[in-house]
Amino acid sequence: MGLPDERRLAKAAGRAREVVVYAYGVRAVPVWWGEIEAKLARLSNVSVFGVPADASRGLEALARRTMRLQFTIQEGHVLVTSDDGSVSFDLERLREGG
Repeated sequence: MGLPDERRLAKAAGRAREVVVYAYGVRAVPVWWGEIEAKLARLSNVSVFGVPADASRGLEALARRTMRLQFTIQEGHVLVTSDDGSVSFDLERLREGG
C-alpha cells in the first residue's frame, strides 16, 4: 500500500515471485505514476493498482485511532467494511505484471 519508490520496488521484485502495489492518494497517485511508470518496465513481476480518488476519501472517513477493517477483494472489486460503514470500489489497473 502506498507510493513506494523505484528502489524499494526493485528490491521487492528481486526477492519475491510477484509484487502487487495498491497506490492511493487523491492527488499523489497520478504524479507518482507519471514519475515511476517507465522505470518499472524492467520489473516484469510488479503489478500496480490504483485506488480511485472517491474511494480514498471514503476510506479516510472510516479511519479511526482504533479500528477494525474487513476487506473482501474479488476480481478487482474491493469492499471495505467497519462498524462505521463501508466503501466499495473497483481497482484501477495501472500495470499488470507477468
